[in-house]
Amino acid sequence: MSLRILHALRTVDPRAGKAIKSVCELLAAQRQFGHTVEVLALDQAESGDLYRLGVPVHHIGRSWGAYGFNPNHVRWLKANVGKFDCVIVHGVWAYNAFGTWLALRDSNVPYFVMPHGTLDPWRKLRHPLNHLKRWLYWPWGGYPLLRDAHAVLFLSDDERLRARETFWLYDCHEFVVRFGIAEGPRDGEFGMDPFLDVRPELRGMRLFTYFADNGPQRGIELLLQALHALSRRGLWKPETMRLVIADPSHGFTRDSVMRAAARLGLADCLHWAGPLTDDARWSCLRASEAFLRPSIHETLGLAVAESLSAGTPVFMSTGVTFWKDVVNDGAGYAEAATRDGVLRLMARALELSNDEREIIRRKARRCFEERYTLDGAANTLTAAIYLLIGVHRDKRWGPRPLKPASELP
Repeated sequence: MSLRILHALRTVDPRAGKAIKSVCELLAAQRQFGHTVEVLALDQAESGDLYRLGVPVHHIGRSWGAYGFNPNHVRWLKANVGKFDCVIVHGVWAYNAFGTWLALRDSNVPYFVMPHGTLDPWRKLRHPLNHLKRWLYWPWGGYPLLRDAHAVLFLSDDERLRARETFWLYDCHEFVVRFGIAEGPRDGEFGMDPFLDVRPELRGMRLFTYFADNGPQRGIELLLQALHALSRRGLWKPETMRLVIADPSHGFTRDSVMRAAARLGLADCLHWAGPLTDDARWSCLRASEAFLRPSIHETLGLAVAESLSAGTPVFMSTGVTFWKDVVNDGAGYAEAATRDGVLRLMARALELSNDEREIIRRKARRCFEERYTLDGAANTLTAAIYLLIGVHRDKRWGPRPLKPASELP
């Protein structure tokens, strides 16, 4: 039986980041499996992945501010929600979430919430004033949204457990679903190599890639310090090894990194790739021995999944919520996001033999195929919706919070 699903998003603009692109791909995958999938958006974007993929998008007029307040949101939902079997809310802190709660709190149509990492307690440590502002909003906005949802859908068990630590006022039915991305191009599909063909000086080098795609919390300082220590030991060889830094974001500048590298004597070991197109991004990962993710904090594993799809092992910190799956599958290694932890991580990456590197690359690809494919994520999400709608109708919910999917009988 096919489902009629409405997704409530703050924006469908692809410029909002790769997370939005990932959500759009998930919606399109659900539609390809025969489900009716539509989107209710607060922005006015009239182009992007959803339009290209043929997913209907409903626009409801102008929204105000970053919060996206739009009085038409509640009116449209109340008038049209009967056409759908359920609503999935993406995010917690914008009006698409609060407006959905206002419209559906007394409705027979169930709604689900996908926080996408927005409930992680790291934010209250890094940005205490912003957390205080959210606390003022939480009792009347965020807490009722989660409390009345038929389930809150997390993308990993770590994300689920961390969410409990953010606000003491917390009550919801928890459920863990799979995360997935669209697969990158296979070997030979590029025609030419979009990364190495324009960077011939990197051919023959041992490449280690770092994506600076979410600001300074990615642990670049720890990584440079580790490379400096390993260079003194003779493990990091400036003549044959390069650290490729790609996709800088706001708050992460080339000048600041190069100054830090120069102080440590590593300036000649860095290759600044800058922003990469999709094909060049995949090509860069395929050419690398390892993808480095020494994040102090990270809840969305987009880049990790991309690396695994390319068959490139991931050396990450335990600040990445997906680290246990990758390590358990033998597709990478993880250490604490500390100076000693990142040092051990990089030493392990450099000390792998050729045979060990080939084995871990195969395991990385297998990890992607078993855990992070887009079709797998879409199927798991749909199966969870079937189950949870049935649980709600049978009134079989147990005490909150609900156990994760892996622990259900």
